[in-house]
Amino acid sequence: MFLKGRLTQEAMPIEEYLVRYAAPTLAACKVANLISLPTGISQPMDLSHCQSCLAFSGIEIQQLRERKGRRLIYIYRRSALDKLLQDREIQEFLSGFGYVDFSCEGAIRELTKRLSEDSTLPASFPHEIGIFLGYPLADVRAFITHQGKDARLTGEWKVYNNEEDAQRTFSLYADCRNKLTSLFNQGLSLSELSVCG
Repeated sequence: MFLKGRLTQEAMPIEEYLVRYAAPTLAACKVANLISLPTGISQPMDLSHCQSCLAFSGIEIQQLRERKGRRLIYIYRRSALDKLLQDREIQEFLSGFGYVDFSCEGAIRELTKRLSEDSTLPASFPHEIGIFLGYPLADVRAFITHQGKDARLTGEWKVYNNEEDAQRTFSLYADCRNKLTSLFNQGLSLSELSVCG
């Protein structure tokens, strides 16, 4: 589904997807977003174009897997992900899933491998993926323990702790999406919408 509004010759459909579904990352409010894109609008050339638009702001784009006519794209702020991966508790948690290299490249490589191992299962993701999206460690652990059930709040992620903080974060992400979508529809480019960080 494309965003309603402006689509000029310069704008590519993939840019609309990124603005809508990765706005919190573009606005430096979130470590990363995960987007499933149709292969028709997410060819390597399209992804390369978007990467070059975002490079100056420290945002990177990585394809994690492709299946059934869709590409799973990970859009992340390198500095934020690097900081997250250097946290001792995060490292201990990820070690339990076989992660040994906590550089951005190493951790994403392991995540990509684990995603491809799970590709035979419908809608299955390695549960630690929440860490890569900046979800609170306590909620990621609780999600695994409760097998995705019994959440106190559901929004951007399933919340088991600190519902008030999570609700504020959900509102912040919604505000980012609304603001960036509006600015994109007014003519701002993808690179203009990404905040340096």
